[in-house]
Amino acid sequence: MLEPCLIVILWPTEHSSMCSVTLWTRSRGYLLGMNRDESRTRISALPPEKESAHQRQVISPREPEGGTWISMNDFGVGFALVNWYSHHRLASAPIVSRGKIVRTLRSAIHPDEARSLLAQFDLNHLNSFRLIGIFPETETVLEWQWGGKELLEMEHRWAPTQWISSGWDEPGAQRTRSAVFECFREDSDAGTIPWLRKLHGSHCDGPGPYSTCMHREDAATVSYTEIEVDTTGGELRYLSGPLCESHEWYCDRLLKPGGSTSVFPIENQPIGNSGNQSGLTGATEIGSSHRHSAEVSTSHRF
Repeated sequence: MLEPCLIVILWPTEHSSMCSVTLWTRSRGYLLGMNRDESRTRISALPPEKESAHQRQVISPREPEGGTWISMNDFGVGFALVNWYSHHRLASAPIVSRGKIVRTLRSAIHPDEARSLLAQFDLNHLNSFRLIGIFPETETVLEWQWGGKELLEMEHRWAPTQWISSGWDEPGAQRTRSAVFECFREDSDAGTIPWLRKLHGSHCDGPGPYSTCMHREDAATVSYTEIEVDTTGGELRYLSGPLCESHEWYCDRLLKPGGSTSVFPIENQPIGNSGNQSGLTGATEIGSSHRHSAEVSTSHRF
């Protein structure tokens, strides 16, 4: 197996990273969880911030230079981006950060709008990626794949699905984490927030490079982002650190224009810190910038 230093040499323009993204669909809504795994020496990302983009309210964590890897807008549309190491081809200089893709698409509320915004990019200057777009109004899940030659679009069924990215050993990580996902799907609480956090904080067979909550000497899970959407809007929750440790939660809610203020069941609202892995109960008043301590039809399944 290649040593981590060699992976850095193969990817000179961007950090070697990994991610796990889990989608659990509901009727006109969904849960989305994403572990972001990065080098331990990489500069920490900034917590979520609510902004306006093309007359839409949007929220996302962000890199200090401005890009992001996950977002949600006030129509509940979510985007998540993962690197695609198994189909890597070096982009043409100057290299453009893949984090700009989600920043550009985050206001889209329909698939055609997302396609139009994505067409603005000269993809030849971007390294390979897989971009997931979730559109609850039409119960549409789209995946765009860029491997350096052509942009492919796939439509997934509105069903639980997982995506895995790994700069360490992508096929191995896919096999291990998908097996854990399938095992967790049998749990009686599958599809709940406590279940999603247990999955993304799991260390089956011990913490390591293949565990969903990833730990290596040179890299680790550095944040967890959670999106919950129903017909009236959505909420984004962010943890600056892995779920297996205690950190402060950052939460923000976006209401769909004309939507109700009663969005989520009380038992699904987080309070306290991430050390409680069994699920957190109790009402929480969440305003702007609040902080407190499947099967797939047209592509392979991970």
